[in-house]
Amino acid sequence: MMGSKNLKAVAVRGTKGLKIADPEEFMVLWRQFYEYYTKGEGRYFIASISEGTGVGATMDYYRDRDLAVWGNYDSFVVPPLKKDEQMESFEKYLVGGMGCSFCPAQCHQMYDVDGVRGGIHCGGYAGFHWVVKNKDLKVWWRLNQLCQRYGMDLYSTAGMTAWLMDLYENGIITAADTDGVPMEWGSEEACRTVIEKIARKEGFGELLVDGIVPAAHRIGRSSIQRAVQFRNQIPFPGFAPIGGTVGLQLMGGTSEVWVHPTAADIHSFYAWLAPRLGVSEQEAENIVNEKASDFAERTTGDRDSWREDGWEHYADYGIVNETAISACDISGHCDWLSDRCPHLYAWWSPEENAQAISAATGTNCTTEMLVDAHRRRRLLELAYHQLCVRAFGEQEEIALKMLVPRPDGHFKGATIDIEKALQVLSRYCELMGVDPATKLPLRSEL
Repeated sequence: MMGSKNLKAVAVRGTKGLKIADPEEFMVLWRQFYEYYTKGEGRYFIASISEGTGVGATMDYYRDRDLAVWGNYDSFVVPPLKKDEQMESFEKYLVGGMGCSFCPAQCHQMYDVDGVRGGIHCGGYAGFHWVVKNKDLKVWWRLNQLCQRYGMDLYSTAGMTAWLMDLYENGIITAADTDGVPMEWGSEEACRTVIEKIARKEGFGELLVDGIVPAAHRIGRSSIQRAVQFRNQIPFPGFAPIGGTVGLQLMGGTSEVWVHPTAADIHSFYAWLAPRLGVSEQEAENIVNEKASDFAERTTGDRDSWREDGWEHYADYGIVNETAISACDISGHCDWLSDRCPHLYAWWSPEENAQAISAATGTNCTTEMLVDAHRRRRLLELAYHQLCVRAFGEQEEIALKMLVPRPDGHFKGATIDIEKALQVLSRYCELMGVDPATKLPLRSEL
């Protein structure tokens, strides 16, 4: 409806004050939250996403552990990029943290870069940086800002650009295919051209507006073999999926909720946490893994369900994670500071969210009611996603680059087991009440 009316946004302004139905109960919950994140274990997580460069700093740990993508998923070892010089740049241009009102984390970073103008950045660090083999932070920032002003997804656009650069490097396309602009690695002109052409749907950009898979089918010349995507979406470049995550991403719509799973984030946390606890990195890894396993056992009955190779109950953990995110969305709570990230010492479960809704509104919102609301909403999301897939005629294409052993990096030699990934998908469908053949909710669930 919004599209048919050429309506881009709806702005709503509240003019009345807010009244808490049960202030005493609400403050009890607030104190629990405050104490945990200022004096309890949660203080580690708050510090990890608010100190220095905030959320972006976690990407440095992906890089340092050889987990991050360099180029179009051909390598997981990012060359040395003079980290000291990069940190000097960040410190020079970083104005401070920003975030949601009254949140103690303020995990977004506000930069004011000479000749680029200021803006907010949260994550997106690997996009027009490592994925396109760019080593210049100012170039990264300019391209980041351009995407934001066009309202384009940073990672998807960078992934599309890296794919074109990969095709160009291997002689599958030439500059003639991209309106005379060579798709050379690290080229700001090439990156900017791709962004502009897609945004304006001009020239070769018209080929790309529907995503990599439709573009590859139109280009031909074996270009699909170099397309890295799941359901026409770019995997998170800080940690390309190798295990159970693939099974969930095969379920259209699931990956949109759970962008980077526990098994990804956890690797970026060991090195940061170790000096805070006064232990070695290996000891920090053991401590964090034990914490993740305790949570997994409590919520799924399987201590290994959070691990990428915890195939049997990985879908169970995925649903626990989705539920935590959705419960926070419904209550207006930050999903980072919740059970979405227990491995990062975060906490705030659907139960606390339900209690907060009850105290704030005066309604009797139980945990069961909140989880049921999430489940119904999730089924509608999955159904809508399938309608969109069918409307656009999207086809399932397995990323061939993900099926060969990793050439290097932390998980050198690892590959995707599609048969087991499909078992994860089947388990997810079973638990959510979705027909595995049509990917649509069963009538009995609706």
